[in-house]
Amino acid sequence: MLLHLPWYLIIKIKISMNKKIFFVVLMFVTSLVFIACENGVVNEPNDPITTPDKEVSDKSDGGNKPNTEEQTFVVVALPSSSYMGEVEIEGVGRVTDEKNERYNDSIITLTAKESENCSFYCWNDGKTDNPRTDTIGKIGANFVAIFFGKDAMGNVYADLGLPSGLKWATCNVGADSAYFPGSYFAWGDPIPNFAWGDSIPYDWENYKWRKEFFDRTDTIVMEKYNITAEDGDKIKVLTPDDDAAHEDMGGDWRMPTRSEQIELVNECTWEWVENYSFFVTEGSKRKEIKTGKKGYKVIGKNYSHIFLPMAGRCVGKSVVDADTDAYYWSSSLCADDKKAACIYFGVTEVKWDKEFNRCYGFSVRGVFR
Repeated sequence: MLLHLPWYLIIKIKISMNKKIFFVVLMFVTSLVFIACENGVVNEPNDPITTPDKEVSDKSDGGNKPNTEEQTFVVVALPSSSYMGEVEIEGVGRVTDEKNERYNDSIITLTAKESENCSFYCWNDGKTDNPRTDTIGKIGANFVAIFFGKDAMGNVYADLGLPSGLKWATCNVGADSAYFPGSYFAWGDPIPNFAWGDSIPYDWENYKWRKEFFDRTDTIVMEKYNITAEDGDKIKVLTPDDDAAHEDMGGDWRMPTRSEQIELVNECTWEWVENYSFFVTEGSKRKEIKTGKKGYKVIGKNYSHIFLPMAGRCVGKSVVDADTDAYYWSSSLCADDKKAACIYFGVTEVKWDKEFNRCYGFSVRGVFR
């Protein structure tokens, strides 16, 4: 083909031809170039080939807006604790923990399936329908089925997804519902003073582990859990027989240590609740019951939660500040061994670093690992 001849050969041919022949050759070469361009054989290096009248759609983030008839969504449907149950999904899509997977717009049905000794409580949006049906659009949705577990002795607990793996009871010791305050315990005494026929005052005079009692508080000496005296036992954490949670709930249940209470404060969201509600099953439906009780809903990163009600404290023979404050003992002794550590919370604050006299009557919430 003439286009591929060396330039010096083209010049030689041009010189040797007369004008008429040269004109014919020039027209022939021009025709070849035109035909080549029409067939796409010749393209400029930076000139992209385009296809007119063809829509290009890019559904990736930052691309062109997708066709509005093709709504996309992300479905994430998981249990709060995998060993407690699972979630099944029917419809377009599937259960996934990959947040970049997309499916067409669809009506889906989610079913929370319980494992043995576990029960479905609610979904992370508060709905209790099981199964539940939802229409999912392109904005996506996250669903978490919240389950509560139950041990062989009937104690109900929540897995809050804590780094330690610690499980927290859903009720205070001595209560049969999450919103009841339960019993009040002096630290290190597993028997509540109010359990006796005539209630025994919560004070130093009647405290189980005082060794000596005088009129002045600073002369009190502890018979057990004494770390200040030279002949003290140096025990800093409650033993099982003095642990109110262990004595009441059995098994591996116990009171939380100070560090475990700190974990609960730091790893969970504390949400103030003016009117705590729970759900009961009536036939095939679940009904919400509002209790009027105040407290904190403590929500784990997996959406599971517990409720800690306002319960006040016992001083002497009286329960004080029952609607405004709450005190929950830990199993940890303080440097001043007349005091023990606890979580305190009011309407506007939550404090894990509080220390109070061991003789006071506080609430107890059990844990196990």
